[in-house]
Amino acid sequence: MFKLTVIKALPLTLVLLSGCVAAVPGDPVSSQTPGFVALQKGDNATAVADLSVDNANTPHSPYDELDLGLAYQRQGRMDLAEPLYRQAMTDGNDTHPSITTTQWSKNMTVGQIACENLSIGLPAAAPSIATPCQTTLVIAVGTPGVARSHAAAYNTYFDFDKSTLTPAGQAQIASAAKEVKDNPTHSVTVLGMASNVGTDSYNMALSHRRADTVRDAMIADGVPASKIQISWVGDREPVVAEPAGVEQPLNRVVQTKVQ
Repeated sequence: MFKLTVIKALPLTLVLLSGCVAAVPGDPVSSQTPGFVALQKGDNATAVADLSVDNANTPHSPYDELDLGLAYQRQGRMDLAEPLYRQAMTDGNDTHPSITTTQWSKNMTVGQIACENLSIGLPAAAPSIATPCQTTLVIAVGTPGVARSHAAAYNTYFDFDKSTLTPAGQAQIASAAKEVKDNPTHSVTVLGMASNVGTDSYNMALSHRRADTVRDAMIADGVPASKIQISWVGDREPVVAEPAGVEQPLNRVVQTKVQ
């Protein structure tokens, strides 16, 4: 349906069309959704603004995550598109859209489409060490001329104003804990974050509670407490820029790195 020029034009995404039955309960995406209309017109700045609001109002909607990721991707901001696509792979792993508008995407899940978008958008010369379809991002760390080690980053997302784990969050922590147990020399850093709704002091405390939640869950999964270092930043270091008064689900996160 949409095309992104990356050396050559390639079809990218899908969206729920008007008149279709939503595959995700409560998902408002339709062919008349303002963000989708802007995306059709190539007005990516407006699409980002509108879809950011939609993404905040409908947390964990893979359609919103997919379309917002595409809007960022068209702006050349794969740093912002990538976490949205990877979250869509989790949230849309089993979600089959009622209708797609490209032949190549027929019978694919939303998560699979997100993977295809991501594989197109990753730099060809220096692709992410993670395969595109991984829901976690594996990054390389080190200095030039020195053998590099690998750090696996796991994002645990939280519901608005909550510090309790969702099922998706529990799965992320289980994966991180398994990696530590499979690699006894590895350690863990945990960084708690919050969106910008509320006061600075409240969000600092909330991000602290979220970091504690992830640490405690990893300990419960068998990771020694001595291997886990936690910190928290409230809303001071957002993953995604937030317009004033707009709550961004991607900033309600605890970033866990294993290396």
